[in-house]
Amino acid sequence: MDRVTRNRTRIRYSIAVTMLSVSAGCAGLPAFHDEVRHVLDERTGVTIARLEQPLELTVSASTGPANDPFAYLGPFQTNRMGERADYLWLAVPAAGTLAGSPIVRADGEVVRMGEMSAAPDAAHLERSPYKAPTPWSQQFVAVVESAAIEQLATARRIEIATRDAAGDWTFALQGDALSALRRYADGR
Repeated sequence: MDRVTRNRTRIRYSIAVTMLSVSAGCAGLPAFHDEVRHVLDERTGVTIARLEQPLELTVSASTGPANDPFAYLGPFQTNRMGERADYLWLAVPAAGTLAGSPIVRADGEVVRMGEMSAAPDAAHLERSPYKAPTPWSQQFVAVVESAAIEQLATARRIEIATRDAAGDWTFALQGDALSALRRYADGR
């Protein structure tokens, strides 16, 4: 092998090793799913403040409705030319149709919300502020007062209770995983 070919081969190997090192290092970095994100809905002109990802609550039984053990909760705030409104987005699995709206509890106390809607237009949006986690999840949007956001932000345990044809289901999240709500309440 001549000198030029050896040098090109060394450079290629060096680049490959560097790229592998960088990608391996990135895999260990923490994900910032709890940061507040501000996005503009270009179709409506509404600015939306929300978490990067919704919180994931786990069912208390071994399997959940539709064999899905997860429900999701995500607060968001709309800003339409300075007029702000707070909302709560939920996505819950169900075996068939839910018997009533989901109930959200913070430390055992029911969180007061307006009427839940299955459509994002309840928040004057054309699309949901969070992506549906699964095709069988039922999504809800409800207007909430600032006091409800504060109640969620200071909670040590949050639950979502639902009822469908297969029975009653409770999804819960507690501890440090709730710190994202505090950062959201402070950063929206």
